[in-house]
Amino acid sequence: MKGFGQLKKLLGFGKNSVKEAKKEDKTSGLEQAIEDAREEGRLNLNEEMRAVYVDFWQNSPIKEKCILYEAFGGRGMTCSPYALFRYLLTQADLSEYVHVWVIDDFQDNQYQMELYKEYENVKFISRQSVEYREYLATAKYLINNVSFPGFFTKREGQIYLDTWHGIPLKTLGFDIPAGKVSAGNTARNLLAADYLISPNPFMTQIYQQAFKMEGLYQGKILEEGQPRNDRFFHTDRKIIMDKLSKSGVKIDPSKKLILYAPTWKGSKYSSPDTSLDAYFELIHTVEANIDTSKYQVLVKPHQIVYYHIKKNQGITGQFIPATIDTNELLSAVDILISDYSSIYFDFLVSGRPVLFFIPDLDEYLGYRGLYFGIDKLPGPIARNHRQLGEMIHDVDKAMEPYMDKYQREAAWACPRDDGDVCSRIVDVVFRGKSSAHAISCGEINKKRLLLYPGEMEENHDTFSFMELLQLLDYNKYDVTLLTGGSGDEPEQRICSLDQRVRVLYRGQPENGTCEEKGLYAFSKGKDPSLAAFYKREAKRLFGDARFDYVINLSSEKNVITAMLPFVEHAVYAEYGTSFVDITRISQDLGKQQQIHYQGQDFYIAERQKTGEAGPALKLLLVPDPGKKNYAAMGSLTKEQDFQGLIRNFKAYVHENENSHLYILGDGNERKDLEKLLLEEGLTKCVTMTGYVAEPFGFLKLCTAFVHTHTQGADSLPVLEAKALKLPMLDGNFREEAYPEFEPQAYNQNVYAEFERAIL
Repeated sequence: MKGFGQLKKLLGFGKNSVKEAKKEDKTSGLEQAIEDAREEGRLNLNEEMRAVYVDFWQNSPIKEKCILYEAFGGRGMTCSPYALFRYLLTQADLSEYVHVWVIDDFQDNQYQMELYKEYENVKFISRQSVEYREYLATAKYLINNVSFPGFFTKREGQIYLDTWHGIPLKTLGFDIPAGKVSAGNTARNLLAADYLISPNPFMTQIYQQAFKMEGLYQGKILEEGQPRNDRFFHTDRKIIMDKLSKSGVKIDPSKKLILYAPTWKGSKYSSPDTSLDAYFELIHTVEANIDTSKYQVLVKPHQIVYYHIKKNQGITGQFIPATIDTNELLSAVDILISDYSSIYFDFLVSGRPVLFFIPDLDEYLGYRGLYFGIDKLPGPIARNHRQLGEMIHDVDKAMEPYMDKYQREAAWACPRDDGDVCSRIVDVVFRGKSSAHAISCGEINKKRLLLYPGEMEENHDTFSFMELLQLLDYNKYDVTLLTGGSGDEPEQRICSLDQRVRVLYRGQPENGTCEEKGLYAFSKGKDPSLAAFYKREAKRLFGDARFDYVINLSSEKNVITAMLPFVEHAVYAEYGTSFVDITRISQDLGKQQQIHYQGQDFYIAERQKTGEAGPALKLLLVPDPGKKNYAAMGSLTKEQDFQGLIRNFKAYVHENENSHLYILGDGNERKDLEKLLLEEGLTKCVTMTGYVAEPFGFLKLCTAFVHTHTQGADSLPVLEAKALKLPMLDGNFREEAYPEFEPQAYNQNVYAEFERAIL
């Protein structure tokens, strides 16, 4: 017996050996998951840098007397962050503060950086560096004029000041066609900010409505003016001339300066039109109509355009780098020529002439739109070079009819731009003083809902959600959608949503250490120690926003669904009942979906865009009307049990040879189902259609709808078949009676239940 006991011990059959073996397997499995996360980080720099950021975020203390500045993604020391920096540097009571500037191109900014080389408390860091992650996670004060990257998550104890970058003439945020997707990171940053800077009530309204901060933003809007315009009042002309010269600009200090400063053009901010021809044509037009012994012409491209053209060999000394602060430059400008750029609002404090050159107005309005009609512009408008030449030839005469309008525009646009804006803002943010112009907009007389339906892909969760949006009472509810669906179709679907829906588009993936991501993968998100990970992700996505209800409408299991219960101050609920997408069904049935080709009738399953060649069609043979044609539909997953349905159909078709089964849908089990059809000899009587973009017309061509054993009476495919008034068969192909079904009444009842159960 002793020998047998020793043998059991050697073979691992001791009293606790099974538990120990399982524990060992679990440990090794977790270690492998963590190593997989590390490997992903090594292969993907963005993943690695997110992990680096989280490490600083979790483990490094906040630097209490440290200010991090970033303007236009690190383009240079410019705009309102620069104006605040210049002011703070002069304040004796704040002399112990360290000032850290984010710079994306040290070579471009060398001259400006050299000016501060003797300052021990001024530091420059690269935007792509580990140091950037460190200071973004640990600086007490964060000052930006646009937005920090997608991984940014404001910590408890940090103070974030977003100054924005001018008064918009052209529409922005959720007011542009693709805004529900493109504004995602900006909206996320604004929700995280403690202070938003506004020059006037109009800009305050832009925050509240164009960026949909009304009812959700918990910070303060400081309507104190534009800090950057302080530089207009406090810049010596000789100094800015010297800066221009040392930055490679051919400048004559003895001549007056005409500046052409247009906005960016094109359909996408990240890839604007970078042709130089239009700049040179304008320069030549202006020079032909002025006394060049008294005037000189310079061009300041929009900063995103300059980023793309700075290495172009065609760039001359008449192009001003993006590293030159615009408002310091404006102090030396005698005549401004612009278009839709917000620069002209800043220039109104000068009282000097501003001309508008807008040759592409109709095209621009077609894409983006303006907040004001061109009749509001405080200067004459040229639609071509001839008109511009005439105006510049006698600028005083051209401006004369516009002087009253000029004064009116300056009065509403720049009412507090008096050279002391930075002083008032620093008093509030750094010295704790109150402001008579601080505005709160976080309260609203509605219940605030955060809804997550998944990634807005072509699935039942999405269609059900879109019907829910038709039923919600927007007088009672402030509605926010969280999603991150990428690709043309999900993005188009998102952009088509009701304008009253606020979209928080995730964009970038979650932040996490390798250990957290490994543990998430290993435990399938269920380990209790992941709570800190989920809370941090909620903070990244929503900043300081507060919701009353967080509702998970998705059947998916992912990081987002695991995170939702950890959104603070909100009631969490899951809701899985389906709404019938009546609108989609009606639209499908109203389309011409059949074509006749080479003697046969086909149903258009999908139209694929293929550029200039026009749409390519994925076609299905129309069901043979001489047969009994049965249709099943759903995601092809094991949970849907289409394997069971196929096996039952084999028995059914043996007795009913004149039958055919169509399975509409796609999923990760499709290959297994196709293999099963081969094994069972059913390839001639069962058709796997794959994805069908508009399936309801095809279903109407079938004899009846058959559901799998796991598709219940309230599953969306079954409900949609009932809405089409199709006869119903169960998974054994037996007829199944159902009461008269009216989808509108059904949806109203489900919505009433939704409100009772959750709200």
